[in-house]
Formats: sequence, structure tokens, C-alpha cells
Amino acid sequence: MAIPLKLAENEYEVFTLDPKVTKITDFTTKEESVDKATGLPLWKITVALTHNSVTELVTLKVASKDAPSVQPKTEYKIQGALYATPWLADGARNPSTSFKVIGSLVLAKATRGE
Repeated sequence: MAIPLKLAENEYEVFTLDPKVTKITDFTTKEESVDKATGLPLWKITVALTHNSVTELVTLKVASKDAPSVQPKTEYKIQGALYATPWLADGARNPSTSFKVIGSLVLAKATRGE
């Protein structure tokens, strides 16, 4: 079992592409998936995650009581902790990484008038 690695705070930019937020459910039981550390429901959002000028399209899991509210094509900051967990699919040669936020996403820049 892979151990999640807590990543440095304030070093990652999150840019939403699609505002669709989906609750994660277990594939076989169809039950709501929860974060093992917090017991909070897990949600997923497709985002562009940027670190040191390298951007990768990822599915970001968010552990939160309520569904995160995000707008399309908007930059957010992570308020809380970002974890990366390496994993290897059955029969795969190259590892993948799962990203999870325990906390929330907040707008990176205030809009005019705020």
C-alpha cells in the first residue's frame, strides 16, 4: 500500500477546466467513498495542476462535507493540504499519481468589486 505524500503548501496552482463536480462512489458496492483519514465524502474535479511551470491534467479528489463549488476556467488556491499517492494499475508498467485535497478550493484572485 502506497503512503500519501503531503505536498508543500502554496506551491501548486489549480485551474478548473470543467465545473462538473462528481461524488466518488465505490465501483462494486456503489456506496459513497469517504476519506479514510477524515471520514469526509470524496468528490472529484478535473483540473490543470501546475507546479514549477509544469502543468498536468489530473482528476483532483477533494475530501469535503459538501460538494466544492467551482467555476469553469478559473484559478483556485488550495486551502488545506494537498496529498499525492503513487499507484500502479494491474499489469501497468508506469506508475500514476492520485491527488487529494483535504480542505477546500478558494478563488486565487479576487474579482473586481470585492
